[in-house]
Amino acid sequence: MAAPALGQVTVRPQLQVTAQDLRQVSPRELRQRFPAQDQPVSRPYKLRPASSGSWLPKGGIKINQEALAVAQIAQKVKTQFAGKAVGWSVTVMAPGGATATAAGGSARRAPDPSPRAMSDQERITIASVSKTITAATLMRVMAQKNVTLDDKAYKYLPSDWTFDAKFKEVSIRQLLSHTSGIWDDNCGIGFDTLKACAAKAPNINKAYRYANTNYAFQRVMLVRMYGITASSGADYGEQYHLIVNRQTFNSAGMPFLTCKSPQPRPALSYKSSKDNGSGAYNADNFDFTTVLPGQDWGDMTAVCGSQGWNLNSRELAWFMHDLMLTEKILPQATVDQMRDGNLGMFYADYGGGLTAYYHGGYHPAGWNKGEINTLIITYSNGITIGAVINSRYNGDFGGELAAAVKAVMP
Repeated sequence: MAAPALGQVTVRPQLQVTAQDLRQVSPRELRQRFPAQDQPVSRPYKLRPASSGSWLPKGGIKINQEALAVAQIAQKVKTQFAGKAVGWSVTVMAPGGATATAAGGSARRAPDPSPRAMSDQERITIASVSKTITAATLMRVMAQKNVTLDDKAYKYLPSDWTFDAKFKEVSIRQLLSHTSGIWDDNCGIGFDTLKACAAKAPNINKAYRYANTNYAFQRVMLVRMYGITASSGADYGEQYHLIVNRQTFNSAGMPFLTCKSPQPRPALSYKSSKDNGSGAYNADNFDFTTVLPGQDWGDMTAVCGSQGWNLNSRELAWFMHDLMLTEKILPQATVDQMRDGNLGMFYADYGGGLTAYYHGGYHPAGWNKGEINTLIITYSNGITIGAVINSRYNGDFGGELAAAVKAVMP
């Protein structure tokens, strides 16, 4: 199933790929899209100078102009996004923290009860954007426990598991960068399937291959590394989510967040009643005159890590801004390691000097009762965006966001 491209960008997850999608597509699709691994490419810029607690890009906007700039970007986004999805919310944040949000459509609508408009307060599953949250938390705890990226991952998995000799060779760096040889079609993300996976040899091909399993293992590793002995898969999930809140969200001053919706009638994901399930463009898939009952993503606490966190667009921008442009979550040198090694984030080049680091999230309509598209992205001019779209999007949201940013801050 091929997904429509979102923005003519150059994306570099350990290799260079042209016109790559900003969404997290399925592992199957990614395996089809990515050729054999090329040589890693150097990063063209650093977002923050060393030892800077707050970064303002050279030649960028002044602090007193930030509110105007983000408002202008949000307005351009609102114009571009109108009518292209069931519901959407985009939060734009400047380096100094000035914030503006644009939103449209519905968080819930007929045929579901309790209809309401989409806003920047609507938390919903963020799919694979969860991986950046997991990566940042793991890097933070590793520093506290004197663990290095090249330490072997199995040392931080349950001691009563059986490990294949080749599995014991997998490093933490390889899990973070999807170069472990561990593939989703062999392992999954549940506790029991991870245990079974550890007893099998990974693929000998260590080229980049996106797999949710890499980050599912990190859910368990974080708990063990932190020094907690969990009693079950559900307990590991609960402890993981507490550690992330304590270490990452709390450090950024964010509210307590969960891997399930905090509302009894949560925001839902939708697809057209005419949707044919195809990944190829079909006009009927974007006719949202009537939609099917929406997808409630439920409680993912037990399998959170590779996916599952529930945030709104404002919290997505908040997290990414504080990760990339401050030292509240991680120090400069550690964020540089993440960027340079594609550890929980990827690189995009929009041309004209505008580049970015990002991670997308995606649960496709073809496999679910509704679709979710999410994005965290920090551009080289200092603008950060968090985006939530609760259906298919009839257009190129990655390209449209970049165009809005370029128009205000070239």
